[in-house]
Amino acid sequence: MEGLPVGRLALASYAPGGGEWADPLWATLGASFAAEAGRDTQPVYRWNAAHPLFTTPNHVPDFTALTDDEWAINVTPGTALSTATALGGLTESEEAGQATIFLHNNKRTILTTFLTADAHIDFTPNDIDEDGVPDAVEYWENQIVFLLNQPGVTAVRFPDVARTATPGAAIRNNAR
Repeated sequence: MEGLPVGRLALASYAPGGGEWADPLWATLGASFAAEAGRDTQPVYRWNAAHPLFTTPNHVPDFTALTDDEWAINVTPGTALSTATALGGLTESEEAGQATIFLHNNKRTILTTFLTADAHIDFTPNDIDEDGVPDAVEYWENQIVFLLNQPGVTAVRFPDVARTATPGAAIRNNAR
């Protein structure tokens, strides 16, 4: 990937609006716009439920209970480029133009084009599989573990950090 040194990774999660300004970023991350961004939340389904992004180290269910927080944009579906893989989207099975999770660049980049921040009901994080860990947290952990386990990746050591932080408190972390 141009601009991404060997051993480096990229993980992006956002629901951008349409327009030419974003096309180069999407292409770099393995996708192209298929439709204008949507304001309403929509369920996001795993198209390959056995993929490590959804199984390791946590089981991640489909994101079928999302709440619209009045964000300007909640989801932007796309199509995977020929060199990328679409792993999930707005339909129960793979369908062109409906992807929202993309894997690209020799498994070194993941693009998620729906807001995991919408994975809650009345500000209580979703835990659809009832394992005690919010589904969005499980998804983020799985993405990080997946990327760090790719060949040629050098892990950065971080001290243990709690999964939650006190609102308004600063978190300082010195990577080594």
